[in-house]
Amino acid sequence: MRGAEEKLDSVKVYPKPNEAWGQFPGVPVPITPRNAWVGLQIVIMPPKGTAGNVSVSIKGLEFVGPVRADVPPLQHVKLYRVWHVPKGKQYHAEVLVPLKAGEKFLIPWPQNKVPNQANQAIFVDVWVPKKTTPGPYEGKLIIRRNGKEEVMTAAIRIRVVGVALPDEFNIVGDMNTYSSPARAMGVKTSDPKAFMEMERKYYRLAHSHRMTLNVLPYSQSGSINWRGAPKIAGKGKDVKITDWKEWDERFGPLLSGEAFTKAHGYVGPGAGVPVHHMYLPFHENWPVKLADAFAPWPPPRDYKKFLRWTAGLPPIEKCFNERMGFGYVWAHRMNAFAGFLAGKNYLKTRYQVYLNNKYYFRNLKRSSGRGISLWLLDEPMFADDFLALRYFGRLVRGMAVGDIVPFDFDFRIDISRPGYQRNWLDGLVDLNVCAGQLYKQRWLIAYRKRNFGEEYWNYRMPKSFTKDNLGWTVWPVRSYCWGATGTLPWQTIASDGDLAKADATALMYPGRKFGLNEPVPSLRMKAWREGLQIAELLRMLRIKNKWNDVQLRAFVGMACGLSGWRDGSDPVPDAGIVTFEGMDAARLEQLKRAALHALGNG
Repeated sequence: MRGAEEKLDSVKVYPKPNEAWGQFPGVPVPITPRNAWVGLQIVIMPPKGTAGNVSVSIKGLEFVGPVRADVPPLQHVKLYRVWHVPKGKQYHAEVLVPLKAGEKFLIPWPQNKVPNQANQAIFVDVWVPKKTTPGPYEGKLIIRRNGKEEVMTAAIRIRVVGVALPDEFNIVGDMNTYSSPARAMGVKTSDPKAFMEMERKYYRLAHSHRMTLNVLPYSQSGSINWRGAPKIAGKGKDVKITDWKEWDERFGPLLSGEAFTKAHGYVGPGAGVPVHHMYLPFHENWPVKLADAFAPWPPPRDYKKFLRWTAGLPPIEKCFNERMGFGYVWAHRMNAFAGFLAGKNYLKTRYQVYLNNKYYFRNLKRSSGRGISLWLLDEPMFADDFLALRYFGRLVRGMAVGDIVPFDFDFRIDISRPGYQRNWLDGLVDLNVCAGQLYKQRWLIAYRKRNFGEEYWNYRMPKSFTKDNLGWTVWPVRSYCWGATGTLPWQTIASDGDLAKADATALMYPGRKFGLNEPVPSLRMKAWREGLQIAELLRMLRIKNKWNDVQLRAFVGMACGLSGWRDGSDPVPDAGIVTFEGMDAARLEQLKRAALHALGNG
């Protein structure tokens, strides 16, 4: 590392300036709807691969149409330095660390310790508000040495069209996690104010990417996580909610939308709009403990004996001791929840009753025997699992709201094997989260959507840390074409250790290793966001033209030049869960432009 004395007069920006921003034939200027983000990436390549005291800034992004004094520039621009994570012997561009305009840095990044690194990737995020005047905008990315000497500039051009994405997240990006992400930043519940503020920083980061952080409020042991439910007291039919204060302090700003306002530094879509959805604490051990309502009890501690014990149980309806009021309490506590949410006007969020627990967490060898569940309630496999879900689904469907509030809670299931359910769950499920079966069992899923009104999301995730992040962008587009309105990785929160070893389930990283008191995003998160924005355009176009699934797929296939579009088919039936056959970045850009044109502002 030679440091500040090194010359930068031959610094290069890759792709070269005339290739990156639209001056090179065949590389168009980025076109964007309003109320959307535009992400750009450059790679600085200094001579001999080293440089000191480099800084990057953005100048302008001014409107370059007919001179109009009332047109403000695009003001919200974020710069990031890209951190690489290793997977085996390969290092992958992944973590986006905020970079202040004019902040000096070294190339290569010493702390990152990438072998033979000779460049530095910079990610530029430009926010286009929904009231932006349509037209071309132009600015400059300026690379300086020692804060003064300008060694290179690259033109940035963006064309804004009149279409505006909605503030509501109709195409869902669910950032599922099983405990508060504040813990990943080392913040403890012993300081409730700091804990909740850090948690909201994660919620804000997700929200700004058109995604929803969804934190499960209970554990496999049947315990409620910190402030994950209102306080209750009593047993059996006497169980009552006694205090909402702490629950409301934690979740109220998310449910009112106050957490996503300018006062809290929020920039992005859905300003002032509440979280799209959230888990409720209802599960087999809350509000009534399973031990107080289920007979026979207790189950054997020995795992093999436990399995034989469960095999001999009577039907689930006969096992719940209604003298202890299990179903009664569920209905009345859901009623109480509905009344409270209505009273606080928290009515724009979709509330999910979701059963996550699995019986094999009772296995001492697998997880210290901490599990409470008697069934596979998540990814059910056997008849007893589906019958248990039917029992709980009927409790949700039997919720007696009366005149309190005109909404129902969503009964959500995560089910890898929809073909196993027979007719047990007919008419009970609001949201079905499934994996590759979205494509492989298309007729069954189409039947269930048509006859029972089920909504579908696609879970698992695209391949990560391969040659590019294209799969993350294609994912929401393809799944929406096949009838899913959401995409969901099964885990999303990174730990400090994920900065040193690639983890596919790490999408939001703790920033404390970089001296930041906040989480930071990943490149995969940006790629996913772009797919969500394109899928939202397709949804708008579908509504405008009143298309069905086949017509939507035909439009996408035709716009992208894919085979099979004439009948709306996916040309490779078992292609997995992330790609259209032949889809690439250029075709995705064609699709985006075609959708904008068809919406009338292309």
